[in-house]
Amino acid sequence: MTTPTLGNPANVLSTTLMDIAQGLGTMHSSTSFVVQNSDLDDAALDSDDSVVAFTGTNFGSFDSNGIPHSGTVTQIQTQDFMLQPTGTLINFNLAVLDLLSFVTANNLAGLEAAVFSGADMFNGTTGPDNFSGFAGNDTFNLTQGGIDTVSGGTGNDTINMGAALTAADKIDAGAGTDTVTLNGNYAAGVTFNATTLVNVEKLTLAAGHSYKLTTNNATVASGQTLTIDGSALSASSVLTFSGATETNGHFIIIGGNGADVLTGGALSDTFTYTAAAQSTGVHYDTINGFNFSSDKFDIPGGAGVITGINAKVTSGTLSTASFDANLTTAMSDGHLGAHHAVLFTPTTGTLHGQTFLVIDLNGVAGYQTGHDLVIRMNGATGTLAAGGFH
Repeated sequence: MTTPTLGNPANVLSTTLMDIAQGLGTMHSSTSFVVQNSDLDDAALDSDDSVVAFTGTNFGSFDSNGIPHSGTVTQIQTQDFMLQPTGTLINFNLAVLDLLSFVTANNLAGLEAAVFSGADMFNGTTGPDNFSGFAGNDTFNLTQGGIDTVSGGTGNDTINMGAALTAADKIDAGAGTDTVTLNGNYAAGVTFNATTLVNVEKLTLAAGHSYKLTTNNATVASGQTLTIDGSALSASSVLTFSGATETNGHFIIIGGNGADVLTGGALSDTFTYTAAAQSTGVHYDTINGFNFSSDKFDIPGGAGVITGINAKVTSGTLSTASFDANLTTAMSDGHLGAHHAVLFTPTTGTLHGQTFLVIDLNGVAGYQTGHDLVIRMNGATGTLAAGGFH
């Protein structure tokens, strides 16, 4: 697992190529050698000189310039003219002969791919970072902030953004099954642009915060699916998610236990509820623009658990202050059968004129708070059917 512990990895490797090609070895042993790229205007290092220190094993057969022709490099550190580290790469294995072949060909891309071919760990700074993961299941820690750029490459990568994701970041996770994690207060909202987040399969939201996220049409590639996982959020946290600009991709949206506000895209999306607690009582979710003809609900019990649809209830009372009691009354007298679902539009109360979907999860007719789902459906289209639940 290659780990850049300081500086931009591309800068470290480009300096490595230049210094070996143009510099002179100043000291060496079987486990280390140092190359100095100097203007040679005097014996002392000055501000336009650079130094690269190599650590490894079994270095031998040094040439007249102090460069070994055997052994394995396991660490590279660039230094300034004061011999202070400016960049460090550790925890990799690169044969010296391979390193020299990249130098001869001036092949920076090949050197990067060789050093970062495994499962690597990248740690960002407070400034702008630019990381390329190449192959392997890489981990990027960019929680310190700055406007960062990531090219994940192939492999199943994890990009930890903490509280630091902004629209200006450029996260391209590349091929594989890749995850971006957020852990911070995003209640003020982030509206993605076309390059903020692409080729990401899962966006995971940590507990303890509210999130307001709006994707771009470019966020999900054509025919692909992005999962938004807010399942860790408690009742005091709210997920406000909008994928309304998405025209050719799909979402799987998993809310938390708060009163989430969820909007999918133009194509079929799946809204996942693993327990009634995610949307019951006054902590009900609001789903905007749901299409009963194409969108789906993923609920406990899987396909076939909802066996019927009751006739829509178009009268009754529903107010926020007496929500559970009102809903229990409205769903009595056979309006919600066991393992059935029904739409309810109250005609009186503070919530009159709004439409709620009530889903029986516990196999007991009628509505029971904490055991059945209730979701406000804002602007829903299509026809509710049992086949819409799986």
